[in-house]
Amino acid sequence: MADTFNKGDKFGGFVTVARISMGEFGETWLCENPVTKRKAVLKGLKKDIYETAGRLVAGFDIVARTKEEAQIVAALGDKRFPFVPVLYDAVEIPDGRVFFLTEFVEGLILRDWIEKKDVTNEQRATVSVNLLQAANRLHAVGIVHRDLAGDNIIISEGTKVKIVDFGLAKIKSELLITKYSAKTVDPFTKAKYTPPKVFRARAEGRVVEANESWDLYAIGVLLFEIFSAKSVSTPEAEITSQALAELPCSEALGQLLDNGKTDNAPAGPQIAITLNRDLRKAGLEKGIPSAEVDTTIIETLREEIAQLQNDLHAKQGKTALTDITNFLSRLGLVYTVLPKEKMVKVDYTTDKAGKMTFIINASDDEILRISCLGLRYMKSKHRDLLESLNQANWNLAMIKAVHDPKDGEVRLLLHIPHKHVAIPYEEFTAQFVSMVQAAAVLAEQLDGKFPMMSTKAKSSKKKSQD
Repeated sequence: MADTFNKGDKFGGFVTVARISMGEFGETWLCENPVTKRKAVLKGLKKDIYETAGRLVAGFDIVARTKEEAQIVAALGDKRFPFVPVLYDAVEIPDGRVFFLTEFVEGLILRDWIEKKDVTNEQRATVSVNLLQAANRLHAVGIVHRDLAGDNIIISEGTKVKIVDFGLAKIKSELLITKYSAKTVDPFTKAKYTPPKVFRARAEGRVVEANESWDLYAIGVLLFEIFSAKSVSTPEAEITSQALAELPCSEALGQLLDNGKTDNAPAGPQIAITLNRDLRKAGLEKGIPSAEVDTTIIETLREEIAQLQNDLHAKQGKTALTDITNFLSRLGLVYTVLPKEKMVKVDYTTDKAGKMTFIINASDDEILRISCLGLRYMKSKHRDLLESLNQANWNLAMIKAVHDPKDGEVRLLLHIPHKHVAIPYEEFTAQFVSMVQAAAVLAEQLDGKFPMMSTKAKSSKKKSQD
């Protein structure tokens, strides 16, 4: 069967350079813009697709499905997710097939990256965290990929993850369904990445709902391959309890794989916390990317608090530095210990507030101090600014907003008594989450009211103040 394009054909300002691949369904081309020299990937269905698809799935309109894949990629482009290649253009050619042009990602497919001899355990940890985080963010906006596999994930720039091939993705979000109207089909995914419960249900003639558990189980198999540095053919037979125990993230892997067996397995955000904790215990904390706080993580922390309240008990005496680091490790957060000062530094980043630096000061035997430094710098004694901070103090109750007129720094302070009884984990987490939320809300309010005065801190000062 002849190719749809020839070398040198023009498409959306790009010129075809070479054919990358010809699969059972589609063809992929490498393109380049002759002016900017930017590379792109051109993807679409090959000419005999109707015959091929007809043999596989009767009544399945694979051409329409390709249009929907382009719509899903466009939806994710609207969200500006860094782990999805950017969609440049999409065109329907005269015979009805659709080709779309996306960002060219230079790197290795995960299947080949896994088997590289020079990949460190820290790099494997980073890729694992990035992959699970990407899936959780897809799920948060209502999209299930349903075809996560070693050849649909590209590792670029060392450890960055790019997810490609959304041909079987399912849109669950009502908002996205309204906007992009993508149909879904019963997918014929790669068997080893498909949850075993799906095969059982099909064998029993039951309807199978494609939900987040499909992706989570697939990630479980992928993470096993990542850390074992080898591919598996039959996960249920090869991924044994003994094999899991030899890996640095056995608990998180177990939770991911449980998604393929039962509908009551832990959700993605909960597993992300477990994965970070596993990696820290294994001494791979350097492989954990900086945490990004959003409402999903905050809600997950609240759920974990509720789960742990029954078996967590306060101890006598003040909260020690080791207690704080243990709390932060259980939450899967990145931190830096300043042992001489008896302080811990935690960096958080949100879209609206930017980078926020929190200092937890355990040097006082009676009060644990938590400060959010450099929230904003506003070198003004404007009366409206002081009124805004006063209003914030009124609303925030125990958290205090302070403005330093010398350097213009706005920071938040929280004091928690611990003279007689150490602060239990659930209380510390609740207070810390409240601090993060308050900082994000106040930063957004200041930016909205004083756009010309408010600037984000370029660097956090290593200090703690009352």
